[in-house]
Amino acid sequence: VVVALSTKTNKMSTLSQVAARIPSQLTNYIGGKAVEASSGGTLYQVPNPATGGILTTYTISSEADVHAAIVSAQAGQAAWMAMPCKERARLMINAADILRQRNDE
Repeated sequence: VVVALSTKTNKMSTLSQVAARIPSQLTNYIGGKAVEASSGGTLYQVPNPATGGILTTYTISSEADVHAAIVSAQAGQAAWMAMPCKERARLMINAADILRQRNDE
C-alpha cells in the first residue's frame, strides 16, 4: 500500500482510501448535472496503479455531447457576465476557501 503524508496536517491517506471515493463510472457534467455520454461507444477502463485493478470506467463523449457542453458553458458565461463584479468576487473567494479547507483530501 502506498501512503501519502500531508505536510500541512500530517494526515495520512492511502491510495485505496482515495480510490474508494472515485465513482465506478465517470459521466459528463453538463448544465450542472451528471450526464451519460450519448454515444454508447467504447467503455474505457482506467487502471488503479495501487492494485492493478480497475479504478473507474468512462465512455468517450460524442460530438453531440461536446456541443451540449459548449452550449451550456456559453449560457453560463452569459449569466456570469451579467452578475455584479462584487458577487463574482465573493463566489471566487468562497470557492478558494473551500479548496483550501479540503486541500488534504
